[in-house]
Amino acid sequence: MTWQTCSSISCRGNFTSRGKLENSSDTDFRVLWDRWPVQAFALDLGNIRRTSNPLVFGLGLIRDPVLSYLTGTSMQNLSHLWYSKWDNIGSAVSPFRIGFSLFSTEKKIGLKVDGFLASYSSASSRANVLDDRIQYDASALASRLRISTSAATNLVDLHILNLRQTVGSLEFTTSKPGKPMAIDDVRVFMKDVGYSRFSL
Repeated sequence: MTWQTCSSISCRGNFTSRGKLENSSDTDFRVLWDRWPVQAFALDLGNIRRTSNPLVFGLGLIRDPVLSYLTGTSMQNLSHLWYSKWDNIGSAVSPFRIGFSLFSTEKKIGLKVDGFLASYSSASSRANVLDDRIQYDASALASRLRISTSAATNLVDLHILNLRQTVGSLEFTTSKPGKPMAIDDVRVFMKDVGYSRFSL
């Protein structure tokens, strides 16, 4: 696997002409519309004779502290709950990882395959089962409400979208990273995804 940060035109040109990238960083930081900076990855899949298993990439942002919590008179920094099981991000992912340095030797960013990504097929199957169940229940509700087919389709889509938005907005936290999880220390916060600005 090769990687490169550069303008979108340069990265595409390198890939189309050579089939790989230069493993180099563009340190000319700029606004997005100035030569469109991108982070590109290239992976040689060899000769493909039939559809293979999906190739899954994961991109994540780890913040620590995940948030600061006002406890009356002071601020308390809270970390991700997974820190109560693993000491650091490196121990939280599987040994199957490709690491590279991006921008500087101090910042190490790696492409990592963790337990979830390694079990993508089963996770995808479980998600499809859940979607099917939500679709079934929302369709049954639409039928009881005697609404039109178009409105019923919108209702189903809205329920499926709402679940993803709700789960994606949750932050599971602890104030004791690196220590066994104490139930009395677990806090769950919901991020504002921007809809509080609008009135319905």
